[in-house]
Amino acid sequence: MSRFGTVWGSPPTETKCLISCALSAMPATVQPGRTRTCPCKGTSVTGFDRFTLDVADGPAIERAALQALLAQLLPQFSHDEEGVDRIAVLDLDGVPGEEVAAAMERAAERTVGLVVLSSSDSLEPVRAVLRRERAAYVWKGDDPSELAAAVVSVASGRTWISDTARHRLVHGREVRRPVLSPQESRVMRAYGAGAAVRTVAVDLNVAEHTVRTYIKRIRAKYLETGVTLDSRVDFYRHIGDHDVAIRRGGDRVRAVEQQAGSDAASERRA
Repeated sequence: MSRFGTVWGSPPTETKCLISCALSAMPATVQPGRTRTCPCKGTSVTGFDRFTLDVADGPAIERAALQALLAQLLPQFSHDEEGVDRIAVLDLDGVPGEEVAAAMERAAERTVGLVVLSSSDSLEPVRAVLRRERAAYVWKGDDPSELAAAVVSVASGRTWISDTARHRLVHGREVRRPVLSPQESRVMRAYGAGAAVRTVAVDLNVAEHTVRTYIKRIRAKYLETGVTLDSRVDFYRHIGDHDVAIRRGGDRVRAVEQQAGSDAASERRA
């Protein structure tokens, strides 16, 4: 995930503030190039007029309807302007399941972020969003304000998953645990126990940027099971809530029941 982490449908206070400020009428007198600040927190707010929203693919009438909704919800964003960063908005309804990943890749080309809409019960698009940076998933049954919040989060460098999608992701399948590589597990335990990135790098004889890459992968794997690691405290709380891969390849997550069965079989063999 990006350095800003993932925002679920009920975002933390700071993110709620940024979204509120972005969706309200920002002062029109701000000079170009000036830093805009959130009056609630004094936090720097992204210049949302630097982004244009690009509705990708789909029938012409549906695209026009979505463009009209976005213009109504997010007048602060540019709509069809050249020379600014683009955020793609992709409606996945009508896209065959086996083509979802390819459709997302096409939509994300030459853009800085991706917002996905779907009414499908499939969880694969949600997982695909969790594997990306600056991406969002909004279920079509959500309130339109969720779409606005998702776009604002992506523009701010975050990943967004709506509450409905998160609930379906977590409760729509068996309880699962992330599977970390042996090295990822070492980083998880050391970093979660309070060791600095530099200390972990020295102990494991790797570069600091390698440790940060491991931390990013760990966050992504935990997110696929519905667990957010936004801080070192979260790493500590979930320090042992993972399985360690014993061979290369295979699934990134494993059902708890499957792991328990494997452990029991090992004990019988012993």
